[in-house]
This record gives sequence, structure tokens and C-alpha cells, in this order.
Amino acid sequence: MRDTFQGELRELDNQTCLMGGMCEDIIDRAVRCFLTNDQKLAQKVVKLQDTISQKEREIEIMCIQLIMKQQPVASDLRIISATLKMVTDLHRIGDQSLDIAEIVLTGQLTQAIRTQDFRKMGEAVVYMVKSSVEAFQARSLEHAKEVIAYDDVVDEYFEKIKFNLLERIRGRIDDSDRDVLDMLMIAKYLERIGDHAANVGNWVAFSVNGELLPDN
Repeated sequence: MRDTFQGELRELDNQTCLMGGMCEDIIDRAVRCFLTNDQKLAQKVVKLQDTISQKEREIEIMCIQLIMKQQPVASDLRIISATLKMVTDLHRIGDQSLDIAEIVLTGQLTQAIRTQDFRKMGEAVVYMVKSSVEAFQARSLEHAKEVIAYDDVVDEYFEKIKFNLLERIRGRIDDSDRDVLDMLMIAKYLERIGDHAANVGNWVAFSVNGELLPDN
């Protein structure tokens, strides 16, 4: 019975890693479609989020079945509980990547506002998501701490971009500036994705030692 349970727990890990890989893919595509105004790539983001949503439901069912059928001990229950929380954050990473792609699909964005700060923020968020998944795969407390700390970098980019966009709004609004608010929303979606990646890092820590890490 215990061997069966451990096998099911390993499969839960495998499926969660698979979902994590999908989230790495979707945020990478969302950032690239935004930076290059690639609408075909944006459409792929939309399709991928449907797959992520389905995977989340499958993992949730696996977690509930493990709890109900196997009556796991405290350490295993902690892992299952952390996984349930984690896949919620992974799904939201997909949701907000989808939000970015949907703005791109409107065809309203101008290249002029895609600043270097946006590129750097996008790269930072992609790095956070990738690192949070790696922290889960390795069950690495140190790696989880690094992910959480790196959220400050993303927040700094967001504040800088927000300031610059608001200054643009205060200046003048004409036909070339209609998309400023959309750009502000994209920056906010990226910032929230960073938050969710940090949350994944925190759930990794909880699965390892039963404690959430303190806020920076």
C-alpha cells in the first residue's frame, strides 16, 4: 500500500512539473508576442492556456484522491497541500499570460512604447517562472529563496515603467497614445506573474520544511 502511494505521489510530482513547464512556455511566448507584436504567437498563447487549465483540474483531482484514499502522513499531506496551492498560482501565471496575448491580438499597440525596460522586465519574469519550477523539481529551499528575492527586481521595473507611462499620460493624449493604458496593464500583468512565481517558491519552501518564508 505504501509503495503504491509513493508511486502516485511521484506521478503527482511529474504532472506538476509538466504543468510548470507549460507555464514556462506560455510566459515566454506571451512576452515574445508582446515585444514583437506577433499575433500568430499570441494565438498560440490562447490555445496553450486551455491546456494549462485542463492540467490544473487533473492535478487537483489527483490531490483530492490521494488525500481521501491514502490518508497520508503529515509530511506527505504537506506536499499534497503545497501542490494544490502551487497549481493555483501556476494557473494564474497562465491566465495573465493570456491577458497579455489578448491585448496583443487587439492590434492597437504601437512599437514606440515597447521600451528597453519592458524587455528587461519580461526577461526577469520569464527567469522567475523558470526558476520557480526548477526549485520545485529540486525541492531546493535555497533556490526558492532566490526566486522570492528576485521579485524585487520585477517590482522595480514595474514602478519605473508605471512612472514613465503616467508621465506620458500627463503630457498629451493623441491617436499615438491610445495604447498607453494597455501598456500599463501589460506591465501590471507581468508584475503579478512575478508575484505568482514568488508564491510558487514559497510553496516549495512549505513542502520542504512546513514553513512559509518571511516577506522581504
